[in-house]
Amino acid sequence: MEGKLLHVNATVQRIAMDGMPTKTILWEGEPKSIFSKRELPLSSEIISLLRPYYGSGRYVIGRNYPVEPRTYQNRFSRYLQEAGIEKKNFHILRHTFATNCVAGGVDAKSLSEILGHSDVKITLNRYVHPSMETKRQHLDSLSAIYGQYLGHGCP
Repeated sequence: MEGKLLHVNATVQRIAMDGMPTKTILWEGEPKSIFSKRELPLSSEIISLLRPYYGSGRYVIGRNYPVEPRTYQNRFSRYLQEAGIEKKNFHILRHTFATNCVAGGVDAKSLSEILGHSDVKITLNRYVHPSMETKRQHLDSLSAIYGQYLGHGCP
């Protein structure tokens, strides 16, 4: 927390396992690619939200063990239901985050590294969904430049 960095160095998923007492196990392993291992800078606001959950363990939330992925999905589903929003997969939050970052002016390369992608094209083609309003704002911002060419003066 003091360094304001989040280290992503593992992936956690529930997978099917034959010959086990349960049908599935919680598996922790290496991330998909070398780009998935990364450090994320944390804002002061995020630090203040995470601090109540932070302990001395390996994980920000869950201390010395990973939180069950289904727990996140179940809580997310409950929050959506309480808000009157149709059911969505928890992973949609990555898409929303990426889209909001672009709308907020984050450059594509930084966003790609934050998301752990090997190529900026993955980020832009799969995760960024600009709204019509965002596109309009970008094009409207060019009016200052084009207005000068058309003799409308400076803003």
